[in-house]
Amino acid sequence: MTQQGNAPAEIDATYYEARPPRMVDARAFPPHESLRGEMGRSELKLDDVTDPDYPWQLMAHDSPGGKKRMEEVKRRKAEAVQDYVLVHSRFWQQALDPRHAPPGKYTNTFTYTIGRTRAQSSSVEAGLEVSLGIAKGIFTGSMKGSLKWTSTTETTFSESRTRTIEETYDGNCWFLYWQTMHEMALYRREIGNPDALVLVRAVVAPSSVVMVDRFNLDKLKATQRPGPLLGTGSVTLNKGESRDFNGWVFGNTKVSVKNLSKNDDGQLILSWLSLGGRIVIDVGPGAVKQVDKYLPASFKATSSGVTSLEVWTA
Repeated sequence: MTQQGNAPAEIDATYYEARPPRMVDARAFPPHESLRGEMGRSELKLDDVTDPDYPWQLMAHDSPGGKKRMEEVKRRKAEAVQDYVLVHSRFWQQALDPRHAPPGKYTNTFTYTIGRTRAQSSSVEAGLEVSLGIAKGIFTGSMKGSLKWTSTTETTFSESRTRTIEETYDGNCWFLYWQTMHEMALYRREIGNPDALVLVRAVVAPSSVVMVDRFNLDKLKATQRPGPLLGTGSVTLNKGESRDFNGWVFGNTKVSVKNLSKNDDGQLILSWLSLGGRIVIDVGPGAVKQVDKYLPASFKATSSGVTSLEVWTA
């Protein structure tokens, strides 16, 4: 859904090594995650993978019947699967909820943790082998070269670090926290359609430090922000009347509605403009109800039913 009278909001979710996604439209914050950027890939043989659709390695075979069933699953796998592909990718992910800096000088302090606690880098590879269901010891030197699985990659997986950053700057902006993530994903290539990859399993872990990206509201043209900014305040909607709230909402967004009638039922319809989605709130005579959700987008409030409603946000 887009705002009336405006072109559709654009979001650039491309993965860039040097920077996280940027705001390209006043109505469209960057996505929670960027697209994946492939770093490298390596092919695996059928018996190197315990496939949940063909788990013959996990089947009991200590009886004639069990062995027969195991051999049948192994045969079906050989008839359907060509091979497997292990893909190492990176992507940007928002590490914390975006926050708004008010006008004036603003100081922000935040603490974050990256990496996982591991005794040594070899246990990282062993953990990935178990998580992905691939053969033990499969991470050879040649495979790591194909995947671009470097010592830096191993270190970021194997260490856990807590960091604190304090920054002071001029406000009137949103700021977003980003960190790059590693993904190791296992795909199945089927004989009937070798050009398509079917996801089997994926393992994700944080890697690099958090980057703070700011977007100053003064960069936005007034025509890009029609209507009231979403914030503390209220508006009365008569039956059938709508109102756009075109601020940027993050975190626990509370939308409240009060039925101004003591005799009639009312209904408030909330439509999120850049995410899609719709919530309907039924409000009895004189009643007050609230919605508290994490939905980062502007929204349209529409009064339906037979009465007038007062809507306010916080």
